[in-house]
Amino acid sequence: MAIFAAIVCLFTLTVLSFASCDYKDLEEDMSARTQIHLNFDWNKVDSIPKSMRVIFYPDDSYLKSIIEQGYVTFDVYSSGMDVALPSGTYKMTAFNNDTEHVFVNNQIDHNGIFATTSASLTRTIVDAETLLDSIYSQKILDYPDYMVHTSSEEVIIKGDQQTLTLTPDSMVVRVDFKVNGVTGLEHVQQIKAVMGNIAGKRFVTPDDVVQDTCAVLFDCGWDADNNSISAQFHVWSVLPNYKEQDGQKLTLLIWMKDSKVYLPIDLTDIYRGFRKSDLVFDINIKDTNINLNEFLPAQSGFEIDITEWEDIRIDVNF
Repeated sequence: MAIFAAIVCLFTLTVLSFASCDYKDLEEDMSARTQIHLNFDWNKVDSIPKSMRVIFYPDDSYLKSIIEQGYVTFDVYSSGMDVALPSGTYKMTAFNNDTEHVFVNNQIDHNGIFATTSASLTRTIVDAETLLDSIYSQKILDYPDYMVHTSSEEVIIKGDQQTLTLTPDSMVVRVDFKVNGVTGLEHVQQIKAVMGNIAGKRFVTPDDVVQDTCAVLFDCGWDADNNSISAQFHVWSVLPNYKEQDGQKLTLLIWMKDSKVYLPIDLTDIYRGFRKSDLVFDINIKDTNINLNEFLPAQSGFEIDITEWEDIRIDVNF
């Protein structure tokens, strides 16, 4: 019985090892496989990721016949790695895979691969969910991690050895947000904000192609000494010309010990100045003269009731 169990285990391991391969036969035509040193030029990125996923898609008849899966994937350290591929012509896509909130879908399709994020955990602000539903008709998603990418329509692999240098660049827009002139911040326990008219997903391979429309939820920090609220985060892109103009707003949600207030800010003018080539979206709201002390005390508790939220109406200057 022990011998039979050992044979079964050996057979199972053998089947599993071949099931994980990308090629019909790893020993087939070994002389035609090229040893490749993959490395990266990081001069175009703000932050070097820990690792990258590099996907090669066979683009000639011979490669398509031996790579039945339709693609070969390598997870590579940002410092580079040595890999091997059958010689031939490929298409290639690469992106960082060290993210927490990003999902990269449809990886089998070079032109259709896209990145998105999950729905925001609105249960963390359940007392504001009804309020936000009254302001935004768009779905609220998490903002993406910092993402980089690169791609090529033709990569020729040939010879015994080859060095392939990839040059990723950013596929996100950094949002720098700041509100000045807010007093009473020493009473604050939490500040979050929601920003509308943001792209919900981005294609990894085609440049500047974004789709869907959503709002993003993000955390804010505050400085009571300097009377300011600020945040920095990333989005796929800003959609300044989207038909739903009501989405071009940012809403601050401020929790204090016994009260909570919200501040809707119209960003239409700032959105109009955004260009697709911009990698930074700067929102700097100048002196607002908001005094949060005026909203203390108020009803305590966090029931789901819009009327519990104090609406701050001000004229803001950018």
